[in-house]
Amino acid sequence: MAGRPRLPISTFGAIKTTEVGAGRFRATARFRDWDGQSRQVTATGSSRNAAETALKVELAARMRVGNVGDSANAGSPFRMLAEAWLEDLMLDVDRANGTKTVYENELRGLVLPFFEHFTVREVTVGRIELFLKVQRAISYTRAKHSRTILSMVLGFAVRRGIIARNPVKETSRMKKPQHTPKALTPDQVAAIRLAARDWRTAERQATPAAQRPAHIPRDSPERWPRNHGDHPPRLSPNGGDAARQRTGYAGCGRCTRTHVDVDDKGALRGA
Repeated sequence: MAGRPRLPISTFGAIKTTEVGAGRFRATARFRDWDGQSRQVTATGSSRNAAETALKVELAARMRVGNVGDSANAGSPFRMLAEAWLEDLMLDVDRANGTKTVYENELRGLVLPFFEHFTVREVTVGRIELFLKVQRAISYTRAKHSRTILSMVLGFAVRRGIIARNPVKETSRMKKPQHTPKALTPDQVAAIRLAARDWRTAERQATPAAQRPAHIPRDSPERWPRNHGDHPPRLSPNGGDAARQRTGYAGCGRCTRTHVDVDDKGALRGA
């Protein structure tokens, strides 16, 4: 004799209700979980109807945990497919939580408002093309992100056998807007230099004279960093001390360090 037929994934059998005490009823049903195992699910209530209602609520919650993708089909609402993709995304240990949050926000903010009232099979190439053009009219970045999220959702549907192909891949290619480099104009450069000069002048004027660095003669060891005061400057083959005056820097004769040279007012020479 043939055995009892196996329940499809995410479905339950007949509900049985029994009285277990004074004013207490228990409703039970077999439910085939997303992992293929059939389990007995129970719920209690103060009446038969209350127990059955509580059991249906429990069964509905089980249907939403990890198995929406298995119960979805081409005739299912697109929102159902999107929620299944989100559940699958949250189980991906290779993606950072911040990335998952960004994807969820873009799904709910960009894609779902346009497709939530369609079924999966109604998300066609033509409708996607129209959707991307609407997004592209706002910005290239918005359209690109919308295309990426929608492609991931429909790619998930292909992997689940809900649809045969990903229609996003057949839409027109979006061209990235040409970027024109921006450079400062001569007037802007002059304005920046003037502002820097004024700032340095104002800073120096705001410093009390007693706190300003005292004048140090050129040949004094104190002009050079500690432990290098007695190092003679290394003459450059193309001008020696004249080169130092042009650049404001001088090579040290006993080490490889380059020491800053300042003028008689304490300012960097050559600035």
